[in-house]
Amino acid sequence: MSCPQFDLLLIETILATDQGTTANDSLDELEYTRTIVAGKLKIPAITIVRYLTLGTDYIPALKAYVSDDDPLNGKQILESNIKYLEEIQYLKLHYLPLRVTEILNHKYTLLESG
Repeated sequence: MSCPQFDLLLIETILATDQGTTANDSLDELEYTRTIVAGKLKIPAITIVRYLTLGTDYIPALKAYVSDDDPLNGKQILESNIKYLEEIQYLKLHYLPLRVTEILNHKYTLLESG
């Protein structure tokens, strides 16, 4: 006899995988490929890599997606971390590059110290 919760988790994982995502076992949070995230933000996938690279200097949660030797480490992006990419996208569209770095530095330095 199978456990209903296990069956439900298995079904959610299969459905998420069919949609280009996977379920994170520990948090049941969806993970997305960079291509899927790029589609959600309506930008090229290479821009996601650029946003991740920029964001790792300020946002600790994004460091998992970029390694020093290879910015394309292939790790899927947690749904909760997409908000950081949306924030970077907004800032890049509305401010000059120097101002973007100032805003990110100010915001995330305060969050880390507080």
